[in-house]
Amino acid sequence: MNTIRSISLVAGVLALVAGATYSHGATTTTAHQHATTHTSGAHAVHASAPSSAPAGVPASMSPGSDELTAIRQSLTENRKNLHAYEWKETAVVSYKGVDKATTVNSCAYDAAGKLIKTPEGAAAREKSTHKTASAKAKPNEYQAYMHSAIALARSYVPPDPARLEKCKAAGHMTSTPEESGQRVRLDFKDYEKTGDDLSLEVNPATHQIISMDVSSYMATAKDAVKLNADMALLPDGTNYPSRLKLDTPAKAMGMVVTNSDFQKKKTS
Repeated sequence: MNTIRSISLVAGVLALVAGATYSHGATTTTAHQHATTHTSGAHAVHASAPSSAPAGVPASMSPGSDELTAIRQSLTENRKNLHAYEWKETAVVSYKGVDKATTVNSCAYDAAGKLIKTPEGAAAREKSTHKTASAKAKPNEYQAYMHSAIALARSYVPPDPARLEKCKAAGHMTSTPEESGQRVRLDFKDYEKTGDDLSLEVNPATHQIISMDVSSYMATAKDAVKLNADMALLPDGTNYPSRLKLDTPAKAMGMVVTNSDFQKKKTS
């Protein structure tokens, strides 16, 4: 492997992004729980074409000042609904476009609202073991860099309702109807950093986010970070990130996280 020196780097990066996928603030992960055996599946559908609005969410929305209020309500409801599920998360680290390591976790929220992750099989599987002198010399540098990039990503996904409201109040939100009103694009400038951009594509009938695009940066604007999230719906209308793609062009490193195999938790 050219820049990722060891499993410790890969596992550290994957563990951080795993714990950051769904919540802001203090989210913890553990490896001491046993993976859950699933017997029946809750199949996801693409968020762009739901058949009806989820329970508790208004049925229509027109472009304008009401979008943000409706989206904030939707985000809150989705977070609550996800606590009733368990699912599988697959994360793949790449370097220069080549997959280098993969981890699979069983995921679920505990009674305290913390996201618990149980590794399935080996903690990480490397597809290459070749290490250059440069890789051996700077493993900590690359690990710290990816950790910082992932920490930045968790400030965008999922969107923080308070920050969305702050952007709107500052006049940094624009609303653009698309596809004859079938979709609405909301752009938020200076969401987390000066000069960044968070773009949400929203279904106006359900207020659910269809996809997200983020353009941000690390210490300087030249050190760009790109993030894309595709959203999907569970049968009960819960909206969740089905696929997240993180790219750090300056280091030629990236990560793709997919969430699948959602199951309702079994009640005793």
